[in-house]
Amino acid sequence: MTIPVDRENFLAEVRLRNRGLIAAEDQRNLSEATFLIVGCGSTGGATIEPLVRAGGMRFILVEPGRYELSNLNRQRATLEAVGVNKAAWLAKQATAVNPYLEIEVHEEGISAENALSMCLRADLVIDAVDVTTLTGLSAKCALHEAASVARRPVISAYDLAYRQFVRIFDYRRSQQPLGGEIARIRSAKTPTDALARLIPIWAIPYDMLAEIEHLQDEPGSSVSQLGCAADLFGALTVPLVLELLARRPVKRSYILDLKDPALPIATRVARRAATLQGLARLQARKWKRRNG
Repeated sequence: MTIPVDRENFLAEVRLRNRGLIAAEDQRNLSEATFLIVGCGSTGGATIEPLVRAGGMRFILVEPGRYELSNLNRQRATLEAVGVNKAAWLAKQATAVNPYLEIEVHEEGISAENALSMCLRADLVIDAVDVTTLTGLSAKCALHEAASVARRPVISAYDLAYRQFVRIFDYRRSQQPLGGEIARIRSAKTPTDALARLIPIWAIPYDMLAEIEHLQDEPGSSVSQLGCAADLFGALTVPLVLELLARRPVKRSYILDLKDPALPIATRVARRAATLQGLARLQARKWKRRNG
């Protein structure tokens, strides 16, 4: 097949199979929007390629981290990428799909000093900041404060075992940063405390119980994550972005689970009951540690 050398013919051919599935106005919105993706690891990294293939053209990628071997179970990298900045690598992969993209890479990460200027240049923000460190938590708070000032919608996501928890903060509607919870979230003493304040109890899956207990015992250890859950967020991003860009109403938060649909109803009910019991037990352990 001959690849069109001019931009318009190339883009028309690439988007041909979107016909009838993505409305013309939605396609225009997608191609004209600038996406600020903060955190290009598992969840953030999974959103870039689907957006590019659907027709996104302008991206600002923000990520200070470099790939490590332990990232390969869930992040969009190969051995060749180990040691390379994640945003830089993903920008290279994206332009291999569409050479006409406009992509900026910021390896310094997000901070209170640069968050507002970046948000003002974007139409939509994807918050995939790693909050397994207190530095990351501070960066997330700075991002949401800036997005609320800039009045930009933000999609936040958390991969939890086989589950994806998605929360939308549409700051075009004058919401307070992080739903008015920013002071409580910022006061977290450990990453585990931060996650407990960011993720509601109803979103926690059974498969995370052992991991939460491990994190309580070893607060400095890394959080286990799976590639299938990260890829799930990548799949969710395109339809959600289309709705937000068109200013159509969306749910403020929801979960999608890859494992539960395969299980019988009785098993799902039993797992949920065990989850609630396990979380209550872990919370009691935490209280005893504080007061013992």
